[in-house]
Amino acid sequence: MADDAEGTVPLDSDGDGLANHLDLDSDNDGIYDVDEGGDGDQDTNNDGMVDANDVGFSDSDNDGMADGTETTRPLDTDNDGYMDYVDLDADNDGIYDVVEGGDGVRIRMEME
Repeated sequence: MADDAEGTVPLDSDGDGLANHLDLDSDNDGIYDVDEGGDGDQDTNNDGMVDANDVGFSDSDNDGMADGTETTRPLDTDNDGYMDYVDLDADNDGIYDVVEGGDGVRIRMEME
């Protein structure tokens, strides 16, 4: 029996114990990976999973994209020219999305 073993360990970018390929939000910024990857139009029910993996998914041409979403563009909620998946403040309210989404980190600020 060998004393050591070699192999690969799945990447866990956010350190939550869930490998990236199984994690719906692998960087834990509060925005689903499917949206950050520009495939948000393939997640019509906003559960963080591409609809092809959902029960009741409708794809009449079997191309992996939900019927009725194949010609849609990625969302640009605040119409600033940056698609939401790359926009640090997708709704342009002055608060970064990572703060609004909650990253589980509390920042303590001391006032003078």
